Amino acid sequence: MKQLFVLILFVLSLTLVKARETYTIQGVVCDEDRVPMKNVAVNWGDGDVNICATDDSGRFVVQTETLPVRLSFNYVGYPKKIVFADKHTCKSGLSVIMEQNVVIDFFDERKSLTVSSKEYDSWGEIQGILVGRVFFDADKEPLIGACVDLKEKKQVIGGVITDIDGNFYLPIKKLPAKVEVRYVGCETLIFKVTKRNIKKFQRFFLEESKDMILCY
Repeated sequence: MKQLFVLILFVLSLTLVKARETYTIQGVVCDEDRVPMKNVAVNWGDGDVNICATDDSGRFVVQTETLPVRLSFNYVGYPKKIVFADKHTCKSGLSVIMEQNVVIDFFDERKSLTVSSKEYDSWGEIQGILVGRVFFDADKEPLIGACVDLKEKKQVIGGVITDIDGNFYLPIKKLPAKVEVRYVGCETLIFKVTKRNIKKFQRFFLEESKDMILCY
């Protein structure tokens, strides 16, 4: 009986040791030029709980009892970077690249638009950025997921969709340009973008389609 009791204690102790097993995640944070970044905040999840900050060499070490985990990296002037870490990460280490923000000025109540340098570089040569908001005309509520398409000779050559507030921004490479604003159940709105109006914040109000078929 005593031997059985000792055996049970031994099994329980092994279980507790296994439950307390921790994983070490380490890595380095660099900017786009691969220069290590000091004092980058490393947080759990979306960034509510701070864990540590990178050292002079851009390095960090995080310990966790569960995997996988999500880490966020925050630094002034840079978009938040979200990285998922798993058991493979513990062995290989993390290499995190932070992309600097680009602030684009334009004339409206928000004054400026902030995008990552990677996104900005992907646009290439542009003549301007059409910035605006799309509403449903009947109740003046913003439309989420409305399509803003850039068209040339009846072909769609670019486009974006509105965010949760109905806002959008669309790089324009050649002016003048034609834009179509579309939403299911609404009339398509056609807008001509010129050098004059591209500097203004545009508000588009879509009317309910007259050709809608209601099913009962």
